[in-house]
Amino acid sequence: MTKMIYVENLTQEEVLTLSEMHKKHPRYLTRQRAHSILLSHKGISAQMIGYIYDVCRQTVSSWLSKWEKLGLCGLIDQAGRGRPAKLTDSKKKLL
Repeated sequence: MTKMIYVENLTQEEVLTLSEMHKKHPRYLTRQRAHSILLSHKGISAQMIGYIYDVCRQTVSSWLSKWEKLGLCGLIDQAGRGRPAKLTDSKKKLL
């Protein structure tokens, strides 16, 4: 059996910031993560949040852990993620 993880003790400023991130951040994944933190704060389980966003419970647990460790910075994708570009900058200029 897995331990239930919930985000507790959010300040009013954090709730407001997360709400604004959920509504207005340009990146979908960041909006999704911010909303997940708010849902967890309201007592929604990681399993249910995973169901809502069609991701596994471990993914949601990872988001919650990053929030606990890094705060807002933990919700934003870090640079260097994804596949490297096939074209170099010099080849892009030639095109």
